[in-house]
Amino acid sequence: MSHFDMATQTGFASDTSPLRNTYQRGGKRLLDVALALLLLPIIAPVLLCILCINRTVHGSSLFGHTRIGRDGRSFVCWKVQTMLPHPSQ
Repeated sequence: MSHFDMATQTGFASDTSPLRNTYQRGGKRLLDVALALLLLPIIAPVLLCILCINRTVHGSSLFGHTRIGRDGRSFVCWKVQTMLPHPSQ
């Protein structure tokens, strides 16, 4: 039995109603945005400190690369550089 069959039998992958699926996605998006706004004042100072420390040690603290998202749309994913670019030097 494949993972897809097991998920369908347990009800985790049921898309019986497109309207219900739309409401679920909208609710999840609302929850994601609300939690992000709630946690931003707590996490922002910590990230700012990390970026400042990395900037003094590594030179560049952020790097971005392109990824492919939903429906084939590309977006830039920004990451904090935590390793030295040339560790052997």
